[in-house]
Amino acid sequence: MNNQFLSILEKRRSIYSLGSNVTLSKDYISELINHAVKLTPSAFHSQSTRVVVLFGNHHLRLWTLVKHELAKLLTPSELDISVSKIDVCFSSGFGTVLFFEEIDVIKELEQAYPLYADNFVQ
Repeated sequence: MNNQFLSILEKRRSIYSLGSNVTLSKDYISELINHAVKLTPSAFHSQSTRVVVLFGNHHLRLWTLVKHELAKLLTPSELDISVSKIDVCFSSGFGTVLFFEEIDVIKELEQAYPLYADNFVQ
């Protein structure tokens, strides 16, 4: 397909240096995220997406854990690159949103709609 718009999208990359200077309350941010997830369309309106919102020490502990686990998998030079990205792009932010799919809901959909079972989230 020769579409200039799609070509531009393929080349688009955004890298943001996040900061923690946020004036909104943690409760408001959490409510906003949960409301957005609830209003997001889902297969058969299953509402299978779940989120965990981390702030403060929980947010920082997650990224420390990620760096620790990456250290087991990457070479030192690869680790340096990944850690710098994590420090600038992720852990420097105000919080982290983790997205999950509720497997029990997915299994119910697979049983209720076997024709589509291979297309649900794994």
